[in-house]
Amino acid sequence: ILMEQANEKAADLIFKEKNKNQPSHTIDLHGLYVQEAVDRLDKFLTKEKKNHVEQVKVIVGQGHHSSGGIQKLKPAVE
Repeated sequence: ILMEQANEKAADLIFKEKNKNQPSHTIDLHGLYVQEAVDRLDKFLTKEKKNHVEQVKVIVGQGHHSSGGIQKLKPAVE
């Protein structure tokens, strides 16, 4: 349980740092594990839809830090 809490806290810090200067309707997910990113994207899209936003920008990175350099976030987001 402590490890899960530490991971969640780290994910929150990464997410806040990556998104603090993003323009409206933009979310930056890179640096997060797939499930963390998907959860945050779901909340973001729900909020944007509720506010009648028709277009959003989702930043997922290019997979440079993934094992083998293979993207994981992009396929999960798509």
